[in-house]
Amino acid sequence: QIAIVSINEHTLSKLAYRSPIDRRFLAQLAEGLIKKRPTAIGIDLLLDQPTEPEKDDELRVTLERSAVPVVVGWATVSDGLSSSQSEYLDSYVAHLTRGHVRVIADSDDGKVRGVLLRNARSEEAPLGFAASLLAASGQELPDHSLLALDLVWVGKDEVLFPVYAAHEVQHLPASWFQDKYVLIGVDLPHSDRHATPLGLRDPGLMTGVQIHAQALAQMLEKRSSVHVSFAELVMITALLALLGQVVATWLEKLSARWLVSLGALSTFWVMAFLLYRYTRMPLPMIAPTLAFIVSSGLAHAYFRREERHQRRYIRSAFEKFLAPAYVQELADNPSLLGPINQSREISALFTDIAGFT
Repeated sequence: QIAIVSINEHTLSKLAYRSPIDRRFLAQLAEGLIKKRPTAIGIDLLLDQPTEPEKDDELRVTLERSAVPVVVGWATVSDGLSSSQSEYLDSYVAHLTRGHVRVIADSDDGKVRGVLLRNARSEEAPLGFAASLLAASGQELPDHSLLALDLVWVGKDEVLFPVYAAHEVQHLPASWFQDKYVLIGVDLPHSDRHATPLGLRDPGLMTGVQIHAQALAQMLEKRSSVHVSFAELVMITALLALLGQVVATWLEKLSARWLVSLGALSTFWVMAFLLYRYTRMPLPMIAPTLAFIVSSGLAHAYFRREERHQRRYIRSAFEKFLAPAYVQELADNPSLLGPINQSREISALFTDIAGFT
């Protein structure tokens, strides 16, 4: 249901200048797409500065007169625009349907995990870009209490969106765009690229238009995100903490503790990656891993302290009565103090000190 029209390096090489993108080219691109009768067109570009007045007017008139719903990218000063850019953008798209292009990155790793749906401060503010496209086409939006959409990522090897170069659209069959949502955006090396959870060997960089396409597809297919609840996170963290304590308690040798701890954590991380790979459910790993390490470390420190106390007690109790070598053996192996069912031949010497009493 979705197609992406990409403005790439090859496209820019055919234009007189790179930035801002030639408004006449955009007007002709939009007009050509409108004739192919898509469901809606989304322009994931910020028209936040003037170019050539004639071309600026040509693009605005083309979009305003479109027989197909058109959503134009929108942002504010809080998204990084200057006040003059924000003012120009507001005036330029005043009579067009706007879509807030903000994506939501995780504060911990900086990877995009959501997109904006609605503005919390004002009901009159534009919807998120994907949500605005959905509303413009007459589709129902997700739960009205939600301000953001948590993305259920579709892997790179499963991408379902055909991508067409913008400079080739005029030569492509209308059937490739008819009754589809067409998203226009840039695909340039250092522009509008965001880190995503996709990919273990690379940072999973995706363009903004690809992220909005993912969000739109998720809403069209009514896929809901799967997350671990707070109670489940607490339970997983507690289980890992208990496991760390058990490892530190049951294994006496330090090398065995390290090996088992490494194996347990490796197993947990592999299971978390597999769970995400096949269910798209992100399992929190930092808190449980830290709980395991802290619990194991504290338990190890406690039992080491108890061992030191026990050795000091054994030495103080026996060093005046037994040979030093045997005292050391008892300190190293306190289990020898317990009853041992063995028969031995011994020699006993009963003596006294003359004149002592």
